[in-house]
Amino acid sequence: MTTRITERSLYAPLNNYLKELGFNSASEIKCSKGQLDILASKDDKCYIIEVKIGDGKEKIIQGLAQALRYAKDNDTGNVIVINYPESIREEDTENLDEVALMTVTNTFLSTEYLTETKDVSAKQLFDELNALHLSKRRTGIVDINLVIKAISQSIKNINSIIKRLNKKDVEQLMDLITGKLDLFVALSPVKKKDVIEDMALTLISYLLVNQMLFYHIFSKKSGRIPELEEIDSLDELKSQFEKITEIDYKSIYQIDVISRLPENTRIINSLNDITATIKVVKPELVEHDLIGRLFHDLLPYQTRKILAAFYTNPVAADILAGLCIDNSHDKVIDPACGSGTLLVSAYKQKQRRDNGSTTKSLLHNQFIGEITGMDIMPFAAHLTAINLSSMNMKTATDSLNVGVMDTLSLSKHLQNRKSYDIKEFSRELQTTIDLFKKHSRQTTLTSFTKSHSTGAVTADSGDRTFQITKNSFDVIIANPPFSDREKMPNEYLKVLDSYTPLNEICGSKVNLWGYFLALNEFLIRDGGTFGFVLPINVFRGMATQDIRDYILDNYTIKYVVKNGKSVAFSENSQLRDVLFVAENKKPRSDSMLKFVIINEDLHSLSLSDAGNISEYIRGELTDIDKDLDVTQYRQSELQENRENLMPYFGVMRIKSGKVLSDFKFMIKNRLKDKLRKIRQEDTVEGFTASPAGVSQMTFITNNYGGNRTNRAFLIYDHEDDDKVYAKIRGLKSEVFEIPKTSIRPAFRTLTDVHSFNIDNKLDFFIEGEFPKSDFVLELSKFNTQKHTFNYEDIRRTSSAKLTHMVVARRFSPHSPNTSHFAFSSNTEFIPPDTFKIMSLDLDSAKVNTLYLNSVMGILNIILLKEQSTGRLTDIRQNDLLLLDVLDTEKLDDKTVDELLGLYEKLKDEEFDSLSQQFARKTENRLKLDRRLLEILGFSIDEVESILPRVYEAISYELVSG
Repeated sequence: MTTRITERSLYAPLNNYLKELGFNSASEIKCSKGQLDILASKDDKCYIIEVKIGDGKEKIIQGLAQALRYAKDNDTGNVIVINYPESIREEDTENLDEVALMTVTNTFLSTEYLTETKDVSAKQLFDELNALHLSKRRTGIVDINLVIKAISQSIKNINSIIKRLNKKDVEQLMDLITGKLDLFVALSPVKKKDVIEDMALTLISYLLVNQMLFYHIFSKKSGRIPELEEIDSLDELKSQFEKITEIDYKSIYQIDVISRLPENTRIINSLNDITATIKVVKPELVEHDLIGRLFHDLLPYQTRKILAAFYTNPVAADILAGLCIDNSHDKVIDPACGSGTLLVSAYKQKQRRDNGSTTKSLLHNQFIGEITGMDIMPFAAHLTAINLSSMNMKTATDSLNVGVMDTLSLSKHLQNRKSYDIKEFSRELQTTIDLFKKHSRQTTLTSFTKSHSTGAVTADSGDRTFQITKNSFDVIIANPPFSDREKMPNEYLKVLDSYTPLNEICGSKVNLWGYFLALNEFLIRDGGTFGFVLPINVFRGMATQDIRDYILDNYTIKYVVKNGKSVAFSENSQLRDVLFVAENKKPRSDSMLKFVIINEDLHSLSLSDAGNISEYIRGELTDIDKDLDVTQYRQSELQENRENLMPYFGVMRIKSGKVLSDFKFMIKNRLKDKLRKIRQEDTVEGFTASPAGVSQMTFITNNYGGNRTNRAFLIYDHEDDDKVYAKIRGLKSEVFEIPKTSIRPAFRTLTDVHSFNIDNKLDFFIEGEFPKSDFVLELSKFNTQKHTFNYEDIRRTSSAKLTHMVVARRFSPHSPNTSHFAFSSNTEFIPPDTFKIMSLDLDSAKVNTLYLNSVMGILNIILLKEQSTGRLTDIRQNDLLLLDVLDTEKLDDKTVDELLGLYEKLKDEEFDSLSQQFARKTENRLKLDRRLLEILGFSIDEVESILPRVYEAISYELVSG
C-alpha cells in the first residue's frame, strides 16, 4: 500500500533544516493542553510551530488556536503556523525532504521580529526567520487581513458559547441592545424573532471583543495601564476594564456586557483565548480604522445588509477627505458616520494640513472638537467614538461631538432656529431601552424619532451637551445609506414625508441618500465643501431629477471620481458609486469640474497612495505613478443635459467617452432630420405578471437555447395542429395539453436569442383554461389564499399588449447570452414587463429594430444605461424617451425600401454576444453597421474610418462596465 504524506511525516525534515540553521528543534512535545508539533529555540528565543495540511484559511486559524495554547505553557509569544496544500498528501514520500521544504505553503507567523501571513516555502520562511533573529531587526509589519480573520474567529467562538446560554441569561444580554435592534428591524424587512435574537447576540459578542481589543491597543500605545491578562473570573476582566475607565473612555465600556454574562468555565476559557489571540496578532501595529474595518468584516453579510452598514474603503475615505479639507481648522461633520471611517480620514487630513506649530496632545483635542459625527445607530456612534479616541492613545480625549439621532430631523430643528443641542446619551442606551419597554416591541420608528432618540456619546461619560449650529460647518463628508425607499416600511416613509424642507429640495421619490444631500442646506456654510459617496444614478433618472437639478443650480461641482477596477468605493457593495465633491456657491458660466477614473485596484493602494492621488487631482502634485484618467467638463454643459448625465460619467474610460460622444454628435448632425426621440405614446409596459405566480401560469418558454429555460416554469415540449404540450421544469412525469384556442404568441426572454427577427423564436402565452390548470396553479407560486386567479382577467389585460416590436428593459449587455436588445416579428406577440412594447407599425418596427441594434443604438445604451447594480442595465421609461429612432415619415421611399431589404437580408443571421460582436468585429455586425450607415448617407470611406475606433470603444466599455 502506498504511504501518504501526513502532518507527522513532515516534522522530521522541518526539524532537520531548523537544526542546520542552528536552532534546537524537537517535535511532538507534550503540553498541559495537548501536544505541540515543533518546538524550536535559539539563544533565549522560543518558537511554537504548528503544521497543518488542508485548503482554506480555517486551517491557519485552527493551527493558531492550538499554537496559542502551547505558547502559554512555554512562556513565549512567538508562534508559527505552516499550512500545506491538500495536494501534498499525494506527493512521493521518497522526495519527502524536498516536498516538506520547497512546497509553497500558506504561512502565519507572529514573532517579535515579524507578524504576517504569506505564501512561502518552509525553507524560505526559516531562512528569513533566522536572518531576522540574527539581526534582531523588527519589521513592524502586520497583515490587517490576518488580524481581521483571527479576531473574527474569536468573535465566532464566544458567540457560539453565548448562544448556548440558558434563556434567562440570553434575555439579560438581549436587554442591552434590544431597543437598537427593534429600531433597525423597523427599517428592514426582517421580523422573525429568531433572526432578531441571532443578530443581537452576534452584536453583543462583537462588542465584547471590541472592548478587549481597545483595551489592548490603548495599553500598548499609551503604556498607562497594565497589559490585558488571563482571568480566572469575570470580575477580573471587569477590574481590568475599570483601569481604563478611570482614565477615560467610559463610553466605550458603558454597554456593560461583562456584568450580564454568567460565571462559566467555557466563557472564561474563550475570553482567555481572545486575549491570547489579540496579543499574538498585534493589532496595535495596524494604523487605520481597525475597529471600523472589523465592524464591516466581522458581522455576517445579512446582518450588515439589514443594518445598511457598507463600510467605506479606507483608501477611498482618505481620497475623499483629501479632496474636501483645505486646512487644519476646518469644522467637519459626517451626518451618517457609521463606524467613523470618513471622520478618521478627516482627522488625518487635518493633521496633514497642520503646519506643526501645535503640540500633538493639544492638536488631538482641537481636531476632536472640530469633528462631529451623527448616526441613527447607537453602535455606529460608539464605534466612531472608539476610532476618534484611538487617533492619539497617549492623550486623554476631553470630549467628543458624536451623537445618536435621526440626523435628517435636524432639518426640522434648524428650520427656524440657529442651533440645536444634542444632550447627553445615557448609560447602556437606557433611553432607547426604556422607550421600548414603555411601548410594545412593535414600536414604530415614527414614535422613536418623536421620543428619546437623541444623545451625545462622550469619551468620559460625563454630563455634557454639544451644539449643532446652522450653516456652521466648513466640510460635510459622508457615505449616506443607499436604502431603497420602495423597501422601507410605511412608518419610516411617513417620517421622511414629515421632513418638508428636505422634500422641497430632493423631491419625494429619491432614495435615502438624497435626503442627506438635501440636509447640506442646513449644515454647510457659504463657500463650504461637501464630499459624498453617492450612487452613480445621481446622474440619471426621474427619481433623482429634483436633487440633481438642485446640485447643478446651487453648487459648484469640483470633482467626480469613479473607480475603474471595481463597482464601488464601499466594500462588498454591488451598487456602483462615485466620490462627489462640490462647493456651496452658485456655479459661474465658466465653472469647470474634474472627472477622474482611478484605474487601480483600491486594495492594492496604500494610504500614502491615497494622499498622493487626492493631491494630484487637486493639482498640488504634478506627477503620479498611478493610472488615473482625468478630464474636465464645463458645469454649464451639464446643466444643458441635466436629464441624463451618464454620457459624461457613465463611461469606464475617458478616451472611450470622447470617441463615443464625438460619434453621437456626428450622427445627430448628419441625421438630424431623419431622427426623432421615442415618444411617450410609442411605448408601454409589457404584460405585468403580478402577483407572484402569474407569469408561471401564462408563459410557456420555448426551449431552443440551453439557457432559456433556467428560470422557466412551463417549458414547451411539442405541438400538433390543435394543442401545445408543455412540462413543468423538474416534473418530467406530467405533460400538460393546452388548446391552441387558449394560446397567443409570446416572447418571454431574450436569453439565447441570437437573431433580431423572432418569427421562429416565439414563446407561448396562455390566456384560457386548459386541462389540469388547477393542478398547475397549485404547483406555481401563486398564492390562492390572498388572490384569485382568473384567465378571463388575463385575457382582458393581455389583449392590449400585442405588438410587433419590443425593447429589453432589464438585461445584461455584457452577458454571453445577450446578442440584441431590440426584437421584432411579423406576427404580433405578448411580452412580459421585462420588455417595453414599441407601438410602431410593422415597417417602422423593422427599420428601428435595425437601428437600435446597430452601432448607433448600442452607442446610446453604453452612454445612457443605468449602472446601479453592477453590470445589469435597466432601461426605464424616462431613459427610453432619450433614445433616438429613425422617423420613417421623414425617410423617402427608396431609403425605407433599402432598410427593409437590409432587414430581410439579416433577419435570420445568428449573431454572437454583443461583447464578441464588437471585440471580434464579426462579419454580420459589420454587414449591419456598414450598410445601415451607407443607406443613411455616410460614405464608404467615412464608415471605414469611423467604425474601428467606435467598435474598440464600445468593446472596452462592454468588458469593463
